[in-house]
Amino acid sequence: MRRRIDLACAWCGPVFLVLFGIGLVPLAGFLPPPAANDSAAQVAKLYSEHHVRLQAGLSLMLCSTAFIAPWVAVISSQLRRIRLPGITTLVYGQLVAGGAFIFVVVAPVITMIVASFRPERNPEITQALNDLAWIPFIMVFTTLMAQMGVVAAAVLLDRHQQVFPRWLGHVSAWCAVALLPAAALPFHKSGPLAWQGILQFWLAAALFFGWFAAMSVALIRAISAQQADVDVDLEAGRPMPSATLR
Repeated sequence: MRRRIDLACAWCGPVFLVLFGIGLVPLAGFLPPPAANDSAAQVAKLYSEHHVRLQAGLSLMLCSTAFIAPWVAVISSQLRRIRLPGITTLVYGQLVAGGAFIFVVVAPVITMIVASFRPERNPEITQALNDLAWIPFIMVFTTLMAQMGVVAAAVLLDRHQQVFPRWLGHVSAWCAVALLPAAALPFHKSGPLAWQGILQFWLAAALFFGWFAAMSVALIRAISAQQADVDVDLEAGRPMPSATLR
C-alpha cells in the first residue's frame, strides 16, 4: 500500500508539469513571455485579447500547483531512507524549501489572474500588476535553488547510492548554480538578462522543467526498487508487504 501511495505522489510531478505547461503555453499564450520593456498599452492589450482563454490558462496553472505538495512530500520520504548522519535535517530542509516553492509559484499566478480580471482598467495599473507577477515568477530561484541544493547534498553524501543515483546529485547541484543569473533581473528591461531574455525565462524554464522531470524519474525508479517491508493492514488486521522506510 505504501509503495502505491508513494508512486502516486511521485507521478504528481509529471502531472504538474503537463498541466502547468498547457496552461502557460497554448492557453495563456505566454510563450514567448511579455517583454519587460513593453508599454502599458501593450501589456493591457496582452491581457484583454483572448481574455477567456488567458484566464482559463491561468486558472489551470494555479490548479496544477496542488500536485507539487505530494511530490515534495515523497521526496522527503525517500530521502529518509538514506542511512546518513544528519539526514533528518536535510529531509526537513527539502520539505520547507519545497513548501515555500509552492507559494512563490502560486503568488505570481494569482497576480496574473488579478491583472486579467478587469481588462478595462487603467493600463498603467495592469502594467504594474504584470511587473508584480513576472518579476517574482522568474525570481523564484532562491527557494528552488535551496531545494535543489538540499537534494544534491543528500545524494552526493550518500556514497553507497542507497536510494538515488549519483547523477541526480550532480544534476541538482548544477541546476542550482545555473539559476543564479536570475539575481540580475531587476537591473535589466531588455537583453538576455531581462525577464524575457535567454538567461532568465528560457534558462529558468529549461532548468525548472528539466529538474522536475529528472527528479520524478529518479523518484519513480527509487520507489519501484524498494525492498518489501512489513506494514500493518488495518483492514485485515494482519501484516502485509510494503515499502521500506529507513
